[in-house]
Amino acid sequence: MIIANIKVTHFLITMKLVHNQYQIDGLNVVDLCEKYGSPVYVYDTSKMKSQYEKMQHAFKDVSLKINFACKALGNINVLRFFNNLPGITRSGQIPR
Repeated sequence: MIIANIKVTHFLITMKLVHNQYQIDGLNVVDLCEKYGSPVYVYDTSKMKSQYEKMQHAFKDVSLKINFACKALGNINVLRFFNNLPGITRSGQIPR
């Protein structure tokens, strides 16, 4: 799943050049810009979930509580994504 937000200026995932067109997760970058406007911020939720699972696995032998700092990234769609992962404690500030 890709979460795209309008009017932000950075790509967090790798772009690939395929047939002289840049793609992100198989999606044409020009098409994303036309659909959402430019600049556009793109998040790869499969990568975010993978990193979260690696952290859980690395600390599986200890009592672990994972928190996500909203000040680090306040994108509501990203917050909702993390809020729905198992083991994330909901602070009550993130709308479902």
